Amino acid sequence: MAGVITIKLATEHRAKLFLTTSLLLIIVTGLLLEHYLYGAKYPSGRTALIFIPIYGVFIYYLFSAWITYLPVKKQFYVPIVIILVVPLFFNFILSINTTYTKTWRYDAHTKDAMILIKEKGIETDHDLTVSNHWMFEPTINYYIATRNIPLKPANREGVNNNSDFIYTFTTDEIPTHFIKVHEYSDTGTVLLMKPQIASI
Repeated sequence: MAGVITIKLATEHRAKLFLTTSLLLIIVTGLLLEHYLYGAKYPSGRTALIFIPIYGVFIYYLFSAWITYLPVKKQFYVPIVIILVVPLFFNFILSINTTYTKTWRYDAHTKDAMILIKEKGIETDHDLTVSNHWMFEPTINYYIATRNIPLKPANREGVNNNSDFIYTFTTDEIPTHFIKVHEYSDTGTVLLMKPQIASI
């Protein structure tokens, strides 16, 4: 609404503000129509990231128009900028890390666990197997394929006491006769190995 009103009042920024406002309105209208006509879910997570750059450009042109056409005194610029920047800065500081994303934090050490299995370099007369909590299945299979790890593909059937390796959450029921290879305290996950495999 603020963008539409500003378009009417501003002249210098009218074209660019019109384009970004129109783009936002078209996308939002399309999502609403999909939801009410076809029952489609609203975008979330990565599918909603398209809004961040578009909305950023929209805010830039909107504020540029306001600064140009509204009688705001220059001494108020700094407080306004601080109010806008400080929350973004704190969110960035609290979220920054090089290990995981907020959405898939549980998956932060799946790669490390698979590399540990590969480093064991175990040669047996049968294909080794891994069982896991169902959430780890896609990532485990990705690393089995891309890192040439000698394991049969993982599935979503949960922990299997007959598998050679187990990668799951520490809160899950874990076989006591397995050897703990490594526990990742920050994600609450653990890699276990069958004793017979450890003795090879």
